[in-house]
Amino acid sequence: MDSKKVLLKLLTFYIPSKSLKKKVRKKILKGFDIIRQKRLKTHYQNILTKLKNKFKKEEKITVIFLGYSAGSTVDLFSSLYEKFVKDNKFECKVVITPYVHDTKEGMIERLGKAQEFLQQKNIPFINGYDIEKDQFLNVSQELHPDIVFFENGYDWNHPYFKIEAYPNSLNFLIPYSPMLADNLQHHFNQKIFYDAYQIFHHMRSEIPLQAKNAPIKLENIYPEYLGSTKLDVFRDKAYIAKDVWKTQQGNRKRIIWAPHHCWATYTNFILYKDIMLELAEQYKDKIQVCFKPHPALYESLVEIENWSREEVESYYNKWKNLENGQVELGDWVDLFITSDAMLMDSISFMAEYSATGKPSAVICREDENQHREMDFNELGEEILGYLYTVKNKEEIIQFIESVVIDGNDTKKNERNAYILNQITPDNKQLASSNIYRYINDLLM
Repeated sequence: MDSKKVLLKLLTFYIPSKSLKKKVRKKILKGFDIIRQKRLKTHYQNILTKLKNKFKKEEKITVIFLGYSAGSTVDLFSSLYEKFVKDNKFECKVVITPYVHDTKEGMIERLGKAQEFLQQKNIPFINGYDIEKDQFLNVSQELHPDIVFFENGYDWNHPYFKIEAYPNSLNFLIPYSPMLADNLQHHFNQKIFYDAYQIFHHMRSEIPLQAKNAPIKLENIYPEYLGSTKLDVFRDKAYIAKDVWKTQQGNRKRIIWAPHHCWATYTNFILYKDIMLELAEQYKDKIQVCFKPHPALYESLVEIENWSREEVESYYNKWKNLENGQVELGDWVDLFITSDAMLMDSISFMAEYSATGKPSAVICREDENQHREMDFNELGEEILGYLYTVKNKEEIIQFIESVVIDGNDTKKNERNAYILNQITPDNKQLASSNIYRYINDLLM
Protein backbone atom coordinates (compact mmCIF):
# COMPACT_ATOMS: atom_id res chain seq x y z
CA MET A 1 0.00 0.00 0.00
CA ASP A 2 1.43 3.41 -0.93
CA SER A 3 2.06 6.08 1.68
CA LYS A 4 -0.86 8.27 0.62
CA LYS A 5 -3.34 5.42 1.19
CA VAL A 6 -1.81 4.75 4.59
CA LEU A 7 -2.21 8.44 5.46
CA LEU A 8 -5.82 8.36 4.25
CA LYS A 9 -6.61 5.43 6.57
CA LEU A 10 -5.01 7.22 9.53
CA LEU A 11 -6.98 10.39 8.81
CA THR A 12 -10.23 8.45 8.60
CA PHE A 13 -9.47 6.87 12.01
CA TYR A 14 -8.36 10.01 13.83
CA ILE A 15 -10.78 12.47 12.22
CA PRO A 16 -14.09 10.58 12.10
CA SER A 17 -16.33 13.68 12.28
CA LYS A 18 -18.04 14.22 8.95
CA SER A 19 -17.99 18.00 9.39
CA LEU A 20 -14.23 18.00 9.80
CA LYS A 21 -13.32 15.12 7.58
CA LYS A 22 -13.82 16.64 4.17
CA LYS A 23 -12.08 19.98 4.83
CA VAL A 24 -9.23 18.77 7.00
CA ARG A 25 -8.48 15.59 5.11
CA LYS A 26 -8.37 17.49 1.81
CA LYS A 27 -5.99 20.09 3.22
CA ILE A 28 -3.67 17.53 4.83
CA LEU A 29 -3.60 15.32 1.73
CA LYS A 30 -2.84 18.31 -0.48
CA GLY A 31 0.04 19.26 1.79
CA PHE A 32 1.25 15.68 1.72
CA ASP A 33 1.19 15.70 -2.10
CA ILE A 34 3.18 18.94 -2.25
CA ILE A 35 5.87 17.57 0.09
CA ARG A 36 5.97 14.31 -1.84
CA GLN A 37 6.31 16.15 -5.15
CA LYS A 38 9.24 18.23 -3.88
CA ARG A 39 10.99 15.05 -2.77
CA LEU A 40 10.29 13.48 -6.16
CA LYS A 41 11.77 16.50 -7.93
CA THR A 42 14.99 16.13 -5.91
CA HIS A 43 14.99 12.41 -6.63
CA TYR A 44 14.75 13.02 -10.38
CA GLN A 45 17.52 15.60 -10.24
CA ASN A 46 19.78 12.95 -8.71
CA ILE A 47 18.85 10.48 -11.48
CA LEU A 48 19.46 13.13 -14.13
CA THR A 49 22.91 13.90 -12.68
CA LYS A 50 23.83 10.21 -12.91
CA LEU A 51 22.57 10.02 -16.50
CA LYS A 52 24.53 13.12 -17.49
CA ASN A 53 27.71 11.50 -16.14
CA LYS A 54 26.91 8.32 -18.04
CA PHE A 55 26.23 10.32 -21.20
CA LYS A 56 29.50 12.24 -20.79
CA LYS A 57 31.45 8.98 -20.48
CA GLU A 58 29.76 7.83 -23.74
CA GLU A 59 28.12 4.89 -21.99
CA LYS A 60 24.90 3.82 -23.68
CA ILE A 61 21.64 5.17 -22.27
CA THR A 62 18.92 2.48 -22.19
CA VAL A 63 15.56 3.80 -23.39
CA ILE A 64 12.44 1.69 -22.91
CA PHE A 65 9.12 2.32 -24.68
CA LEU A 66 6.23 0.74 -22.75
CA GLY A 67 3.25 0.68 -25.06
CA TYR A 68 1.20 -0.91 -27.83
CA SER A 69 -1.11 -2.43 -25.20
CA ALA A 70 -3.99 -1.96 -27.65
CA GLY A 71 -1.89 -2.94 -30.69
CA SER A 72 -1.77 -0.48 -33.55
CA THR A 73 -4.74 1.50 -32.26
CA VAL A 74 -2.41 3.46 -29.97
CA ASP A 75 0.92 4.07 -31.69
CA LEU A 76 2.66 6.80 -29.74
CA PHE A 77 6.23 5.64 -29.97
CA SER A 78 7.17 4.36 -33.45
CA SER A 79 8.38 7.72 -34.79
CA LEU A 80 10.16 8.47 -31.52
CA TYR A 81 11.81 5.05 -31.44
CA GLU A 82 13.13 5.60 -34.96
CA LYS A 83 14.86 8.81 -33.84
CA PHE A 84 16.54 7.25 -30.81
CA VAL A 85 17.52 3.95 -32.42
CA LYS A 86 19.56 5.75 -35.11
CA ASP A 87 21.68 7.39 -32.41
CA ASN A 88 24.35 5.00 -31.12
CA LYS A 89 24.39 6.83 -27.78
CA PHE A 90 21.12 5.04 -26.98
CA GLU A 91 20.10 1.41 -26.63
CA CYS A 92 16.38 1.20 -27.39
CA LYS A 93 13.85 -1.48 -26.51
CA VAL A 94 10.13 -1.60 -27.25
CA VAL A 95 8.15 -3.61 -24.70
CA ILE A 96 4.56 -4.56 -25.49
CA THR A 97 2.56 -3.76 -22.36
CA PRO A 98 -0.02 -6.48 -21.58
CA TYR A 99 -3.59 -5.17 -21.59
CA VAL A 100 -4.72 -6.84 -18.35
CA HIS A 101 -8.05 -4.94 -18.29
CA ASP A 102 -9.47 -7.81 -20.33
CA THR A 103 -9.81 -11.58 -20.22
CA LYS A 104 -6.59 -13.55 -20.47
CA GLU A 105 -7.59 -14.63 -23.98
CA GLY A 106 -8.31 -11.02 -24.94
CA MET A 107 -4.96 -9.89 -23.55
CA ILE A 108 -3.12 -12.54 -25.57
CA GLU A 109 -5.06 -11.59 -28.71
CA ARG A 110 -4.04 -7.93 -28.26
CA LEU A 111 -0.41 -8.99 -27.77
CA GLY A 112 -0.59 -10.83 -31.08
CA LYS A 113 -1.98 -7.80 -32.90
CA ALA A 114 0.72 -5.59 -31.40
CA GLN A 115 3.39 -8.06 -32.55
CA GLU A 116 1.99 -8.08 -36.10
CA PHE A 117 1.94 -4.29 -36.19
CA LEU A 118 5.52 -3.92 -34.95
CA GLN A 119 6.73 -6.64 -37.34
CA GLN A 120 5.17 -4.72 -40.23
CA LYS A 121 7.06 -1.61 -39.11
CA ASN A 122 10.30 -3.62 -38.70
CA ILE A 123 10.56 -2.61 -35.04
CA PRO A 124 12.10 -5.27 -32.75
CA PHE A 125 10.08 -5.85 -29.61
CA ILE A 126 9.96 -7.71 -26.31
CA ASN A 127 6.71 -9.21 -25.08
CA GLY A 128 5.71 -7.98 -21.64
CA TYR A 129 3.99 -11.32 -21.04
CA ASP A 130 5.41 -14.78 -21.71
CA ILE A 131 2.51 -16.97 -22.83
CA GLU A 132 4.34 -20.29 -22.37
CA LYS A 133 5.61 -19.48 -18.87
CA ASP A 134 2.49 -17.49 -17.94
CA GLN A 135 4.77 -14.76 -16.57
CA PHE A 136 4.91 -11.00 -16.79
CA LEU A 137 8.24 -9.35 -17.56
CA ASN A 138 9.77 -7.40 -14.68
CA VAL A 139 11.09 -4.70 -17.02
CA SER A 140 12.75 -2.55 -14.39
CA GLN A 141 14.69 -5.43 -12.85
CA GLU A 142 15.59 -7.26 -16.04
CA LEU A 143 16.24 -4.46 -18.56
CA HIS A 144 17.60 -1.78 -16.19
CA PRO A 145 16.17 1.25 -18.04
CA ASP A 146 17.65 4.73 -17.78
CA ILE A 147 14.71 6.41 -19.53
CA VAL A 148 11.15 5.08 -19.77
CA PHE A 149 8.26 6.32 -21.91
CA PHE A 150 4.73 5.44 -20.71
CA GLU A 151 1.42 5.66 -22.57
CA ASN A 152 -0.93 5.55 -19.54
CA GLY A 153 -0.98 5.10 -15.78
CA TYR A 154 -4.19 3.22 -15.09
CA ASP A 155 -4.58 1.52 -11.71
CA TRP A 156 -5.48 -1.75 -13.44
CA ASN A 157 -2.07 -2.08 -15.09
CA HIS A 158 0.06 -4.97 -13.89
CA PRO A 159 2.47 -3.76 -11.13
CA TYR A 160 5.51 -4.33 -13.37
CA PHE A 161 4.16 -1.70 -15.79
CA LYS A 162 3.21 1.00 -13.30
CA ILE A 163 5.43 4.03 -12.88
CA GLU A 164 6.21 3.19 -9.24
CA ALA A 165 8.10 0.11 -10.48
CA TYR A 166 10.69 2.42 -12.09
CA PRO A 167 12.28 4.40 -9.23
CA ASN A 168 15.73 4.53 -10.86
CA SER A 169 14.82 5.88 -14.30
CA LEU A 170 13.83 9.19 -15.84
CA ASN A 171 10.14 8.65 -16.60
CA PHE A 172 8.15 10.42 -19.32
CA LEU A 173 4.45 10.25 -20.10
CA ILE A 174 2.84 10.68 -23.50
CA PRO A 175 -0.88 10.13 -22.74
CA TYR A 176 -2.52 7.72 -25.16
CA SER A 177 -4.99 10.33 -26.44
CA PRO A 178 -5.93 14.01 -26.13
CA MET A 179 -7.91 14.78 -22.96
CA LEU A 180 -11.34 16.09 -23.98
CA ALA A 181 -13.71 14.53 -21.41
CA ASP A 182 -15.01 16.46 -18.42
CA ASN A 183 -13.50 14.28 -15.66
CA LEU A 184 -10.36 16.39 -15.38
CA GLN A 185 -9.89 16.19 -11.61
CA HIS A 186 -10.01 12.40 -11.74
CA HIS A 187 -7.84 12.21 -14.83
CA PHE A 188 -5.07 14.51 -13.58
CA ASN A 189 -5.17 12.92 -10.14
CA GLN A 190 -3.80 9.67 -11.56
CA LYS A 191 -0.50 8.78 -9.92
CA ILE A 192 1.45 8.96 -13.17
CA PHE A 193 0.61 12.66 -13.64
CA TYR A 194 2.36 13.37 -10.34
CA ASP A 195 5.20 10.91 -10.76
CA ALA A 196 6.36 11.43 -14.35
CA TYR A 197 9.43 13.60 -14.83
CA GLN A 198 7.81 15.31 -17.82
CA ILE A 199 4.47 15.03 -19.63
CA PHE A 200 4.12 15.69 -23.37
CA HIS A 201 0.56 16.45 -24.45
CA HIS A 202 -0.99 15.99 -27.90
CA MET A 203 -2.65 19.39 -28.19
CA ARG A 204 -1.36 22.84 -27.35
CA SER A 205 -4.31 23.72 -25.09
CA GLU A 206 -3.89 20.63 -22.93
CA ILE A 207 -0.89 22.24 -21.21
CA PRO A 208 -2.83 25.12 -19.57
CA LEU A 209 -5.76 22.72 -19.09
CA GLN A 210 -3.67 20.46 -16.87
CA ALA A 211 -2.01 23.40 -15.11
CA LYS A 212 -5.45 24.78 -14.26
CA ASN A 213 -7.23 21.57 -13.28
CA ALA A 214 -4.60 19.43 -11.56
CA PRO A 215 -5.47 18.97 -7.86
CA ILE A 216 -2.11 20.49 -6.91
CA LYS A 217 0.27 22.66 -8.90
CA LEU A 218 2.31 20.30 -11.04
CA GLU A 219 5.85 21.28 -11.91
CA ASN A 220 6.38 18.49 -14.43
CA ILE A 221 4.26 20.00 -17.20
CA TYR A 222 6.70 20.92 -19.94
CA PRO A 223 5.59 24.48 -20.81
CA GLU A 224 6.63 24.42 -24.46
CA TYR A 225 4.35 22.53 -26.83
CA LEU A 226 6.53 20.03 -28.73
CA GLY A 227 3.86 18.38 -30.90
CA SER A 228 1.98 15.08 -30.89
CA THR A 229 3.75 11.80 -31.65
CA LYS A 230 0.29 10.36 -32.32
CA LEU A 231 -0.98 13.06 -34.69
CA ASP A 232 2.29 13.95 -36.42
CA VAL A 233 1.50 11.51 -39.21
CA PHE A 234 -1.19 13.86 -40.48
CA ARG A 235 1.39 16.67 -40.80
CA ASP A 236 4.12 14.45 -42.22
CA LYS A 237 4.26 15.18 -45.95
CA ALA A 238 6.55 12.19 -46.51
CA TYR A 239 3.94 9.71 -45.26
CA ILE A 240 2.08 7.77 -47.97
CA ALA A 241 -1.12 6.07 -46.84
CA LYS A 242 -2.24 2.66 -48.12
CA ASP A 243 -5.76 2.37 -49.50
CA VAL A 244 -7.43 0.04 -46.98
CA TRP A 245 -10.97 0.29 -48.35
CA LYS A 246 -12.84 -2.36 -50.32
CA THR A 247 -12.57 -1.90 -54.06
CA GLN A 248 -15.81 -0.41 -55.43
CA GLN A 249 -17.28 0.39 -58.81
CA GLY A 250 -17.94 4.06 -59.28
CA ASN A 251 -17.00 6.99 -57.06
CA ARG A 252 -18.40 6.44 -53.56
CA LYS A 253 -17.74 8.64 -50.55
CA ARG A 254 -16.04 6.85 -47.67
CA ILE A 255 -17.57 7.26 -44.21
CA ILE A 256 -16.25 5.82 -40.96
CA TRP A 257 -18.75 4.98 -38.22
CA ALA A 258 -16.91 4.91 -34.88
CA PRO A 259 -19.15 4.00 -31.91
CA HIS A 260 -17.84 3.94 -28.35
CA HIS A 261 -18.05 0.95 -25.98
CA CYS A 262 -21.17 0.40 -23.86
CA TRP A 263 -19.44 1.13 -20.54
CA ALA A 264 -19.59 4.79 -21.59
CA THR A 265 -22.90 6.36 -20.56
CA TYR A 266 -23.08 8.45 -23.75
CA THR A 267 -22.65 5.60 -26.24
CA ASN A 268 -25.22 5.47 -29.05
CA PHE A 269 -24.36 2.05 -30.45
CA ILE A 270 -27.56 0.28 -29.40
CA LEU A 271 -29.71 3.13 -30.74
CA TYR A 272 -27.98 3.28 -34.13
CA LYS A 273 -26.70 -0.26 -34.81
CA ASP A 274 -29.58 -1.06 -37.20
CA ILE A 275 -30.01 2.48 -38.53
CA MET A 276 -26.41 2.62 -39.74
CA LEU A 277 -26.81 -0.69 -41.59
CA GLU A 278 -30.03 0.65 -43.16
CA LEU A 279 -28.30 3.85 -44.29
CA ALA A 280 -25.36 1.92 -45.75
CA GLU A 281 -27.86 -0.06 -47.81
CA GLN A 282 -30.00 2.99 -48.68
CA TYR A 283 -27.00 4.93 -50.04
CA LYS A 284 -25.04 1.95 -51.37
CA ASP A 285 -24.51 3.59 -54.76
CA LYS A 286 -23.06 6.74 -53.18
CA ILE A 287 -21.18 5.76 -50.00
CA GLN A 288 -19.00 3.12 -48.38
CA VAL A 289 -19.16 2.69 -44.62
CA CYS A 290 -16.41 1.30 -42.41
CA PHE A 291 -17.55 0.09 -39.00
CA LYS A 292 -14.71 1.16 -36.66
CA PRO A 293 -15.83 0.19 -33.14
CA HIS A 294 -13.97 1.06 -29.97
CA PRO A 295 -11.66 -1.90 -29.15
CA ALA A 296 -13.71 -2.54 -25.99
CA LEU A 297 -17.15 -2.51 -27.69
CA TYR A 298 -17.07 -6.29 -28.18
CA GLU A 299 -16.58 -7.11 -24.48
CA SER A 300 -18.96 -4.35 -23.35
CA LEU A 301 -21.75 -5.82 -25.49
CA VAL A 302 -21.22 -9.15 -23.75
CA GLU A 303 -20.99 -7.74 -20.22
CA ILE A 304 -23.31 -4.71 -20.34
CA GLU A 305 -25.87 -5.61 -23.01
CA ASN A 306 -25.82 -9.39 -22.37
CA TRP A 307 -25.15 -10.26 -25.99
CA SER A 308 -23.70 -13.68 -26.62
CA ARG A 309 -20.35 -13.80 -28.37
CA GLU A 310 -22.13 -15.38 -31.32
CA GLU A 311 -24.46 -12.35 -31.52
CA VAL A 312 -21.52 -9.93 -31.46
CA GLU A 313 -19.72 -11.89 -34.19
CA SER A 314 -22.91 -12.01 -36.22
CA TYR A 315 -23.32 -8.23 -36.07
CA TYR A 316 -19.68 -7.56 -36.96
CA ASN A 317 -19.99 -10.00 -39.87
CA LYS A 318 -22.95 -8.06 -41.28
CA TRP A 319 -20.55 -5.18 -41.89
CA LYS A 320 -17.84 -7.47 -43.25
CA ASN A 321 -20.24 -8.99 -45.74
CA LEU A 322 -21.78 -5.75 -47.00
CA GLU A 323 -20.71 -4.96 -50.56
CA ASN A 324 -20.07 -1.34 -49.52
CA GLY A 325 -19.21 -2.07 -45.88
CA GLN A 326 -16.24 -3.32 -43.87
CA VAL A 327 -14.88 -3.61 -40.33
CA GLU A 328 -11.61 -2.19 -39.01
CA LEU A 329 -10.50 -3.33 -35.56
CA GLY A 330 -6.88 -2.25 -35.66
CA ASP A 331 -4.82 0.37 -37.46
CA TRP A 332 -6.65 3.63 -38.07
CA VAL A 333 -4.14 6.04 -39.63
CA ASP A 334 -4.46 4.89 -43.25
CA LEU A 335 -8.21 4.44 -42.80
CA PHE A 336 -8.56 8.04 -41.62
CA ILE A 337 -6.36 9.54 -44.33
CA THR A 338 -8.15 7.72 -47.18
CA SER A 339 -11.67 8.42 -45.88
CA ASP A 340 -14.03 11.33 -46.57
CA ALA A 341 -15.90 11.75 -43.28
CA MET A 342 -16.69 10.23 -39.89
CA LEU A 343 -19.76 9.68 -37.72
CA MET A 344 -18.82 9.06 -34.09
CA ASP A 345 -19.49 9.15 -30.39
CA SER A 346 -15.84 8.44 -29.59
CA ILE A 347 -14.40 11.42 -27.73
CA SER A 348 -10.72 11.22 -28.64
CA PHE A 349 -11.54 10.89 -32.35
CA MET A 350 -13.01 14.41 -32.22
CA ALA A 351 -9.44 15.68 -32.14
CA GLU A 352 -7.66 12.81 -33.88
CA TYR A 353 -9.94 12.64 -36.93
CA SER A 354 -10.05 16.43 -37.23
CA ALA A 355 -6.28 16.33 -37.75
CA THR A 356 -6.99 14.82 -41.20
CA GLY A 357 -8.81 17.96 -42.34
CA LYS A 358 -11.97 15.92 -43.07
CA PRO A 359 -15.47 16.69 -41.69
CA SER A 360 -17.02 14.69 -38.87
CA ALA A 361 -20.31 14.59 -36.99
CA VAL A 362 -20.70 13.70 -33.32
CA ILE A 363 -23.82 11.66 -32.60
CA CYS A 364 -25.23 13.18 -29.41
CA ARG A 365 -27.99 11.87 -27.19
CA GLU A 366 -30.11 14.19 -25.06
CA ASP A 367 -31.95 13.51 -21.81
CA GLU A 368 -35.58 14.47 -21.10
CA ASN A 369 -34.47 18.06 -20.43
CA GLN A 370 -32.70 18.24 -23.81
CA HIS A 371 -29.31 18.24 -22.09
CA ARG A 372 -26.51 16.65 -24.09
CA GLU A 373 -25.34 13.44 -22.36
CA MET A 374 -21.78 13.76 -23.64
CA ASP A 375 -19.91 16.17 -21.37
CA PHE A 376 -16.56 17.66 -22.35
CA ASN A 377 -13.97 19.87 -20.74
CA GLU A 378 -13.34 23.35 -22.14
CA LEU A 379 -10.99 22.05 -24.83
CA GLY A 380 -13.49 19.37 -25.85
CA GLU A 381 -16.26 21.96 -26.07
CA GLU A 382 -14.02 24.16 -28.23
CA ILE A 383 -13.34 21.33 -30.67
CA LEU A 384 -17.00 20.29 -30.73
CA GLY A 385 -17.88 23.79 -31.91
CA TYR A 386 -15.87 23.20 -35.11
CA LEU A 387 -17.55 19.84 -35.80
CA TYR A 388 -21.09 18.90 -36.81
CA THR A 389 -23.53 17.42 -34.29
CA VAL A 390 -26.46 15.14 -35.06
CA LYS A 391 -29.19 13.86 -32.74
CA ASN A 392 -31.32 11.49 -34.85
CA LYS A 393 -31.55 9.53 -38.08
CA GLU A 394 -32.84 12.53 -40.07
CA GLU A 395 -29.86 14.69 -39.06
CA ILE A 396 -27.44 11.88 -39.91
CA ILE A 397 -29.02 11.69 -43.38
CA GLN A 398 -28.65 15.46 -43.76
CA PHE A 399 -24.95 15.22 -42.84
CA ILE A 400 -24.40 12.38 -45.32
CA GLU A 401 -26.25 14.08 -48.17
CA SER A 402 -25.15 17.69 -47.71
CA VAL A 403 -21.69 17.62 -46.10
CA VAL A 404 -20.32 14.31 -47.41
CA ILE A 405 -21.93 13.63 -50.78
CA ASP A 406 -22.47 17.25 -51.91
CA GLY A 407 -19.29 18.53 -50.22
CA ASN A 408 -20.93 21.43 -48.34
CA ASP A 409 -18.39 21.42 -45.49
CA THR A 410 -19.09 24.96 -44.29
CA LYS A 411 -16.90 24.56 -41.19
CA LYS A 412 -13.82 23.35 -43.06
CA ASN A 413 -11.62 26.46 -43.11
CA GLU A 414 -12.17 27.51 -39.49
CA ARG A 415 -11.88 23.90 -38.23
CA ASN A 416 -8.64 23.20 -40.06
CA ALA A 417 -7.05 26.48 -38.95
CA TYR A 418 -7.96 25.74 -35.33
CA ILE A 419 -6.74 22.13 -35.36
CA LEU A 420 -3.50 22.95 -37.17
CA ASN A 421 -2.72 25.56 -34.52
CA GLN A 422 -3.45 22.99 -31.80
CA ILE A 423 -1.13 20.28 -33.18
CA THR A 424 1.68 22.31 -34.79
CA PRO A 425 4.67 23.32 -32.61
CA ASP A 426 6.06 26.83 -33.00
CA ASN A 427 9.12 25.52 -34.84
CA LYS A 428 6.88 23.52 -37.23
CA GLN A 429 8.99 20.38 -36.63
CA LEU A 430 7.56 16.92 -35.92
CA ALA A 431 7.09 15.94 -32.27
CA SER A 432 9.51 13.01 -32.53
CA SER A 433 12.31 15.40 -33.58
CA ASN A 434 11.46 17.90 -30.85
CA ILE A 435 11.27 15.36 -28.01
CA TYR A 436 14.42 13.56 -29.16
CA ARG A 437 16.28 16.90 -29.26
CA TYR A 438 14.88 17.92 -25.86
CA ILE A 439 16.15 14.73 -24.19
CA ASN A 440 19.55 15.03 -25.83
CA ASP A 441 19.82 18.59 -24.53
CA LEU A 442 18.71 17.40 -21.10
CA LEU A 443 21.57 14.91 -20.94
CA MET A 444 24.28 17.33 -22.06
